[in-house]
Amino acid sequence: MNEALTELLDDLSHDLGKYMTLGLRFLPADGTDLRSDLLKAVEDGLLRTHRKDGVTVPAHEVWARWLVKLDEVDPGYRLRELQSYTALVSAMDTALSWVEPQLDEERILANAHQVRMDLMAVPDAIKALIREARKAL
Repeated sequence: MNEALTELLDDLSHDLGKYMTLGLRFLPADGTDLRSDLLKAVEDGLLRTHRKDGVTVPAHEVWARWLVKLDEVDPGYRLRELQSYTALVSAMDTALSWVEPQLDEERILANAHQVRMDLMAVPDAIKALIREARKAL
């Protein structure tokens, strides 16, 4: 795997894998989320995913920018052929669906456990892609 692709995957792991789920990681694992804490974690994770120099970028934009960069560093689409890439795309689509077309607080609260599982699936999918890419590329 070339250095540019390695760096791009590391960026994805950091910018989405870490920050999208950071707030959820501080909530009790037993599911006794406080409503306001869960909503803040989901909002921060999906709508205020990456913050730097006073600029806030939502998860869907971080993802879209990453896909553009992927085209630049992997013009042969080798990474996109991996099974774990397809799983990551699916995990991202599912996670982003919780705020599309907008954040619905009641829906999120009614499905708190599923929301947590869906968001936490993203860093796992990123790790799986990194592992498979290291072996295959």
